[in-house]
Amino acid sequence: MGWTIAAVAVILVLLGAPLFVVLGVVTLGSVYFLGDGFLVSIMEDMYYVVDKDVMLAIPFFIIAGAIMTAGGISRRLVNVGRSFVGWMPGGLAISAVTACVIFAAISGSSPATVIAIGSMMFPAMLKHGYKERFTMGLLASSGTLGILIPPSIPMIIYAIVVGTPQNPVSVADLFLAGVLPGFLIAGGLILYSIVNSMKNHNEDRAPFEIGKVFVALKEGIWALLLPIVVLGGIYSGFFTPTEAGAIAVVYAA
Repeated sequence: MGWTIAAVAVILVLLGAPLFVVLGVVTLGSVYFLGDGFLVSIMEDMYYVVDKDVMLAIPFFIIAGAIMTAGGISRRLVNVGRSFVGWMPGGLAISAVTACVIFAAISGSSPATVIAIGSMMFPAMLKHGYKERFTMGLLASSGTLGILIPPSIPMIIYAIVVGTPQNPVSVADLFLAGVLPGFLIAGGLILYSIVNSMKNHNEDRAPFEIGKVFVALKEGIWALLLPIVVLGGIYSGFFTPTEAGAIAVVYAA
């Protein structure tokens, strides 16, 4: 049975079938061979998953990220980072990493972070002499911080799928566990950006001007406050992760 399903999957892949078709055929074949009892068990598990209120947090954070992308918040975040660290070696790259961290802490989505920040920073970094491979790697790595830095949509999905009525998994605890690893990775990317810029002599440094800092903060202050509002409300017990997602949508709009 297992070998038959595996063989069908390999044949479909070799024929160039889309991934969703391969997964669908494998799933249907497995359900057919395992019997109706297994199908009933799957349906019960699916009902338990979708019946959780925390599931609503996922579309809320996705909508918030889409609104912020369309509203140009990514540009404001980059300007804030640039005004603070633009004088350092690799200032443009550091600004990109910082903007990704903040945007991830707002949207909870890695793809949204990569699209919002990467689409703007990729041509800018190439223009200032950064190598294409380094630029692509830095933006892709920084964008995936949305998996770790709360509010993280994958963490919400993990809590829903793994948790049981007897042993529920706390979304708030998962969020808290991702803070330190996320910032450590961001720190490593920033340090590497500095070393890489000094090695390749990238001409992307700009003088520090307090006036530009105030202007950038004035434009981006509300975006910077959103992670504080969302996470502060969750950990203070003022609202749940689901309510935090709804607040993020209203705040972003």
